[in-house]
Amino acid sequence: MLDTSTERSLVAVADREGVLFVERLPEGLRSSQYLFPAIEAGLQSLSLAPRDLGAVAVTVGPGSFTGVRVGVATAKGIAKGHNLPLIPLSSLEGFVSEREGIFASLIDARMGGAYG
Repeated sequence: MLDTSTERSLVAVADREGVLFVERLPEGLRSSQYLFPAIEAGLQSLSLAPRDLGAVAVTVGPGSFTGVRVGVATAKGIAKGHNLPLIPLSSLEGFVSEREGIFASLIDARMGGAYG
């Protein structure tokens, strides 16, 4: 899973049991330079190759336009290159707990706005 839609970008690998690997990328405008090394580190730590994945998931927004483009392009390249399904995820849904109740999710949209 790739999430590059906000300043808190991350790379994660999970299976049906839960999260197997997660690496948060450094915050800032140049966090994308850490994306491929984080993907490689995750796969290596689990002794996996991209072809071993069942699918590639990526956040598609809302969030940083450039960040979303970087994440989606990377995910599409991995998925297409290894004939894997590509799963789009909402950036906002990742902040909501699975517990019962009513939740709201907001992220900074910059320029005095918010995505919710």
